Amino acid sequence: MDEDLVEPLLTGWLLRRVDPCSRALYEERKAAGVHFEQAILDVVRNAALVEVLEWVARNRLDVTRNETHR
Repeated sequence: MDEDLVEPLLTGWLLRRVDPCSRALYEERKAAGVHFEQAILDVVRNAALVEVLEWVARNRLDVTRNETHR
């Protein structure tokens, strides 16, 4: 597959699945002239961190709720 086709397809697919901050990070990285592969890695890393933090927050909130209902 031609690399010119891979970048927009992969980018479009990935950016539809990540949080708004990760999408903004991609735009910032590309505007700064960062190579496509590095920009994608940065987005994936950031999106993973956001997902983990959201999971921790949800579970911490569940634990807090359970402790207050005892």
